[in-house]
Amino acid sequence: MQNTQTFKLKENQVNEIYDLLLSFGQHLTNPNQYVKWHIKGEDFSAVMYKSGKLVLQSSNDSLIEGVSEKLSKTDSNIEPHIGSDEVGKGDYFGPLVVCAAYVSDEELKKIKELGVTDSKDLNDEDIVRIAKDLKVDLCHQVKIIKPKEYNDLNSKYQNVSILLAKAHSEVCSKLFRDLKEEGKKISFVSVDQFSKSKKRLENEFSDLDLLLKQFHKGERDIAIACASIIARYEFLQEMSKMEEEYHFKFPLGATHVISKGKKFVKSFGEDELYNVAKVSFKTTEKIKGKGF
Repeated sequence: MQNTQTFKLKENQVNEIYDLLLSFGQHLTNPNQYVKWHIKGEDFSAVMYKSGKLVLQSSNDSLIEGVSEKLSKTDSNIEPHIGSDEVGKGDYFGPLVVCAAYVSDEELKKIKELGVTDSKDLNDEDIVRIAKDLKVDLCHQVKIIKPKEYNDLNSKYQNVSILLAKAHSEVCSKLFRDLKEEGKKISFVSVDQFSKSKKRLENEFSDLDLLLKQFHKGERDIAIACASIIARYEFLQEMSKMEEEYHFKFPLGATHVISKGKKFVKSFGEDELYNVAKVSFKTTEKIKGKGF
């Protein structure tokens, strides 16, 4: 009786599973444009899709168990590395927070138990719950750039990408030095790519003797995901402090802030926006405009 199992493979697992299955069968040509490879053996058929999904049909339960065990092992072993991410870049109100976090096999099991994933897929309650443990369990560095400092730096550099590159370089460099003092192994640094030009960050990291990896949707990297969660937590903490200081409820994001922004200006004046918002956003002119 054929048993069908579907697995979701990570990039580093695809070749290992291919080699494993090929030792029991042969590679077949498959005209489907969405298929990466197709292997068929005496008692199984395995189709690997470009999406990362593997569909395995087999009457051999030991083969299915073997694939599952192989995936479990490759999933639980990672190269020790630093991941860095930022939060608040797209929020009109509040700071920009950049965090670098270190992950090795030692922390991986605990991280998975906590339910770490892309911070954008977690609600704020989950962020707070997970981040409190991560801050205890992981070596990390955080840089909080409050609105006034952000506005000063943005005026100086005239380019947010330069500001971000310097902030990422700073937290990663500090964490790198801390880890070296503790005798920790660091294979590379991964950063969620925020600029069209990879050179922007590479230039800032030129003095750091580490391999730098940049890629979009970086939260797929477990260290970046952890950094993202901690950064989001710190961002929320700073927003709470700002609200306590002004006795004002600041909205998150940048799409529905104009009405609140006008109310803030009416209560505290236009100049005070410099201390609570990223005034380079076009939103500032709309807030300063007349009418509600």
